[in-house]
Amino acid sequence: DSDKTKARSYVEAVCRNFHGIIKDVIFEECEKPGCKLSHNKISVKSNPEKIILLNCSLRGNNSNSKKFLDRIAPNIKANSESVNLSSYINRYDELSEILGSAGTIVLGIPLYVDGIPSECLRMMERLEHCDTEGAKHIYVVSNMGFYECTQLGNLMSMVRSWCKHCGYIHGGGVAIGGGE
Repeated sequence: DSDKTKARSYVEAVCRNFHGIIKDVIFEECEKPGCKLSHNKISVKSNPEKIILLNCSLRGNNSNSKKFLDRIAPNIKANSESVNLSSYINRYDELSEILGSAGTIVLGIPLYVDGIPSECLRMMERLEHCDTEGAKHIYVVSNMGFYECTQLGNLMSMVRSWCKHCGYIHGGGVAIGGGE
């Protein structure tokens, strides 16, 4: 029920931004077997000391998300690596192995239509099927163009729900407004 409330809130926010009218919001329950898309299971040995800073913006090195991640990178004392999602489009198995090898992932996510960019969602879906040792810690650095960052609440909630679904530890996040 709480997921349905969040989904309804998301649809309402998108429609409000596009001056749309909601006629109805319907949820269909799926049966457990075959409910998920089939993916090859990937087993990866995880290093709890390794941190991946994943830039989820398709603008790659030119993105604000990358700039924010680069800003925090020097303060990380552990073994860290910066990765651009845009470099792994249609190579999600390879990216899953890289992400699976880390104990902590910091997601730099820009707000796209009041939520997570579709390529980032594909990566998250793929990571659900990655067998790793130990629970991953997930943090979010999210940004948007409006001055007030309240609309990032939907995105943060989506990541929190995904972490719960995957058994990952959600470490919280930072919501940044103001654009460039």
